[in-house]
Amino acid sequence: MEKVKENLQTTEQRPEEEFINNLEQAIETNRAAIAAFKRAIGCSIAEDTNAMKYFYQMLPYPVIGKRIQEEIYFLIATLFAYTKRKGNISLPDALKKIKSSQKDTSSIERRFSILLDSNFEKDPFGSIRPGELGNRLKGVISILKSNNEYIDWVSLLTDLLRWDHPDRIIQKKWARIFYKKEKLPTDTPNQS
Repeated sequence: MEKVKENLQTTEQRPEEEFINNLEQAIETNRAAIAAFKRAIGCSIAEDTNAMKYFYQMLPYPVIGKRIQEEIYFLIATLFAYTKRKGNISLPDALKKIKSSQKDTSSIERRFSILLDSNFEKDPFGSIRPGELGNRLKGVISILKSNNEYIDWVSLLTDLLRWDHPDRIIQKKWARIFYKKEKLPTDTPNQS
């Protein structure tokens, strides 16, 4: 009995994975949805009724009715539609990779710092809009796309769901990844 439960748990997808898989399938099977999401960049769900119908068809059941989560999933749908590609690297890792290939890193470092300081726009009714965070993410995704760097969307979605944590755990995690210096190979210590 335990083995059956264990097998069922391993075959079920997390809502984040299911949603990204739905978006990937839409690239091939539902170009109208991808086009609608692309036009809705920077909007909330309620601001684009055309994208809304496709969004709720793809949204995993456990997320439906959770207003803040719905808005974050919608933001991801719009950004994903802009690139139409999935990678296997986190957003801060991808930016770090671009930074390491540049002579002048001040521009990418400034953009990253501004991104870390960005927030969702909160409305008085307890929901959110993409706000400045959505705009900053679009700019960063554009940089990644122009450098042929594609990110792990499940990772980004998971991080954005915790973006507003009071301890800013995601911002700290991203900063550690982006700013951490690579270890240089060192000589073996002298043994005297």
